[in-house]
Amino acid sequence: MIFKLKTLLLLVLPLSLIGQTITLTPIGTQDVSGIPVAVEYFVNYVPNHSISSVAYNPLGTTGTSVSLNDDDNLGPFPIGFSFEFYGQTFTQFRICTNGFITFGDQSGRYSPGAFPEAAAPNGVIATYWTDLFPTAGYFARYRTEGTSPNRMMVHSGRMTWYDNRNAWVEYQIVLFEGSNKIQTTIISQGWTTPATQGVENHQGTLAATPPNRNLTSFNGAGTTFEYTPMALLQGWESQGTQNTNTSGQVSFTNSLNWPYRATINTSQKLHTTLNSDLVSLILFKASVLSIQDWDHYTCDCNNDGSFTWEDINYCVGLFKTNSSNSKFIFTQAEKNTIEANPNTNYYNTYPPLQVRTIENQNQFFIMGIGKHRDLTPAQAQSLQ
Repeated sequence: MIFKLKTLLLLVLPLSLIGQTITLTPIGTQDVSGIPVAVEYFVNYVPNHSISSVAYNPLGTTGTSVSLNDDDNLGPFPIGFSFEFYGQTFTQFRICTNGFITFGDQSGRYSPGAFPEAAAPNGVIATYWTDLFPTAGYFARYRTEGTSPNRMMVHSGRMTWYDNRNAWVEYQIVLFEGSNKIQTTIISQGWTTPATQGVENHQGTLAATPPNRNLTSFNGAGTTFEYTPMALLQGWESQGTQNTNTSGQVSFTNSLNWPYRATINTSQKLHTTLNSDLVSLILFKASVLSIQDWDHYTCDCNNDGSFTWEDINYCVGLFKTNSSNSKFIFTQAEKNTIEANPNTNYYNTYPPLQVRTIENQNQFFIMGIGKHRDLTPAQAQSLQ
């Protein structure tokens, strides 16, 4: 038995959670609490591989030889075609002494880990990941065979264990063009020690391993496993519905920063119309100073094209009946457009939507009758 001391540095970084808050801001005195907001993410998710045990099928060990030292991770070497692995496409790969290949990760880590884990190596295919050694008589080879679009890249290795230079393990990894399938084969195994077999994604968050071969002691001689990538998951996925708090807000965690959309439904929300709002409307109609304000033009409550006493009567009716009519939801851009063109764009007519679904925006505006009031009750009183 041979023992060695190796220094292994593992850097594990926590994934930060990306939080988002949607805020519903009143235009005027509208109550913005208790409004249901349904959130959806547009998921574009790279799923895992399915695994199946297939007929033992070694493909021969010829190919271009690679000279390796202890714990080397060398490359890049040509695959010979484009190969997609966990949503990314590669034309090159790297070979590690310790029974695995990667697609860019340069780790030569000798101590096997349990898939998945954030520590390197990531973006890895392992047939027999453990502490191996290139004792005299070893080989590491690769070749591309077949014709397009059905070529295969075959990597073969023969190593001893670092702690047992008299025992050999021979293994193979095959990449398939087009289908992006993978096969791992253990041809022979002369010793048993904890090892890992399988595939892991580039972030170390998703992996697929054959049964009882994830950091366990196993003898896999004469076995072949095939890994088939599953179809991408894409589309809108519901994250549920929350009611706004007293500040008109809902918060949700979007840890992968997916595109999102929010559906706001105010159809069951009553307007807040205060007596002071009605006083201000009367002053708007009666006061020359108030008429000079742009907000005068948005007081056409009954949408007849002008601001008259009928609009005030309309608002009085809403005030008495707590009407649930005309709850309009606007984006910031729509609000800006209305306020920049008060003679032609009224809140009451642009556009009267009680349910809005808007993507990737964190603030919305809800109009209440009170939005016409640009005077405080004290200011209104001072004009009487």
